[in-house]
Amino acid sequence: MAAYVDELQLHGSRQWCHLIADTEAELHAIAARCGLKRIWYQSLDHASFPHYDARQAIRRRLVAAGAIEVSRRELGAHMARIRIELEAGRWSIPGSACPMCRGRGWFVGECHPQEECGTCAGTGVVPRSEDVPSRNV
Repeated sequence: MAAYVDELQLHGSRQWCHLIADTEAELHAIAARCGLKRIWYQSLDHASFPHYDARQAIRRRLVAAGAIEVSRRELGAHMARIRIELEAGRWSIPGSACPMCRGRGWFVGECHPQEECGTCAGTGVVPRSEDVPSRNV
């Protein structure tokens, strides 16, 4: 598991970078260790990809804590890989809001709203592993 930070980019009058991670748990863990508040988390309800924005001082802390420095292009490649995990429902912390339907019980995006969500089975909550029937035959 890893966390990634891209290069600082000028947005308005300040420089910012993005923090993403291979899992939601890792994302929140490194963010908390480095002083990012959970309220600053940009979930799928508020952004096109789950991440934190960070200023230069926090970026230095993130790198010191183990976040991997990547270019904007490399960050995009990691986002594409992680998006596959999101779409497969393998990214979220069990018991959190479903990343696919955002708690509404259905897919967003290309699927029709009436189609039942395959990640949360229409409940809006990602199941804990012990609640999911085994697929071993």
